Amino acid sequence: RKISILKDYNVFATVILLGTIANFYIITRGRVLSFQRCVLLYLTLLLNVPVILLSGSRKNFLIICVVMFFYLIVFFGKSIYQTQKKLCVKDGTKKRFLLLLVGVLSILSVVGMTSWLSNYSDSRYEEYLSGNYMWVRYTDKVDGRYERESSVRESDLSGRYETLISGKAANGRIVIWKTSMEWIKDMSPLEKIIGGGNSYNSEVFDDIDHPINRECKNVYGSNITNEAKNWLYPHNIVLGDMLDGGIIKVFLLCGVVLTMIYKVLTSILYRSEMGIAVLWVGGTILVMLMTSGHLGLFGNKFFWAPLALTLGLEQRQTCKAKTLGKDTR
Repeated sequence: RKISILKDYNVFATVILLGTIANFYIITRGRVLSFQRCVLLYLTLLLNVPVILLSGSRKNFLIICVVMFFYLIVFFGKSIYQTQKKLCVKDGTKKRFLLLLVGVLSILSVVGMTSWLSNYSDSRYEEYLSGNYMWVRYTDKVDGRYERESSVRESDLSGRYETLISGKAANGRIVIWKTSMEWIKDMSPLEKIIGGGNSYNSEVFDDIDHPINRECKNVYGSNITNEAKNWLYPHNIVLGDMLDGGIIKVFLLCGVVLTMIYKVLTSILYRSEMGIAVLWVGGTILVMLMTSGHLGLFGNKFFWAPLALTLGLEQRQTCKAKTLGKDTR
């Protein structure tokens, strides 16, 4: 029932979310009220938001709500200010009507699209359970033949989002984090400094009968055998890097992240709208790394996006400073 073209629906939702943030930045920078920007805003909300909501990614659901609230306030705030300045202009009424129309159509369209896609997904899911679905999942070969797999049952998406209200959404992650902390405590003094080596963060979970892994086995390992390898990882980039590279790797991680945050905040002080967009992009990826990070900071492909954008901000500030210097002379 989770709409995703990737096995990891959280990653899929994050990719769509990053594109949404980029579009919001384009729409809201500088002067905002124009027909083209209103169309882009409407299409962004219509096409992107329902997909993020129906992906089932709870953290991206929370992020997109906050991002939408922020950028819609910016968009409509700037637009209202512009129309107020042009009260005497004959097309001022038309622009205010366009603004109202975009707001109403966007809300109705997002609700309608989300409902339509959800109902379509539910009907296909019922077909799958009844055996009338157009494709069938198969397991590995047995005696040279593929064996049909039993139906995979999924919970309703509304049930997943209800866990946000009840506070149960993070229960599974808390179990993994507690187990990872126990493994860190179990490391020798030398391992705490240099780590246990590459992929150690997932190897510690392979022994499902180990007392430290008892809770993880109860929550995630009901179908896991002793032969399974790398079936679980800390789902937190700090804990993962601590297990792999110890304090040295964690210090390197913190140094890089804090430097990037400093550069972005400095850019925002220069009144850079792009700095705010980079902060949203970097913050979104940081949330993902803190709740799902696997391959370390530099091994995660999403990390390179905010890094490149931060370097771009640095270059932009330098060019701006040089330009201001020439103007003063």
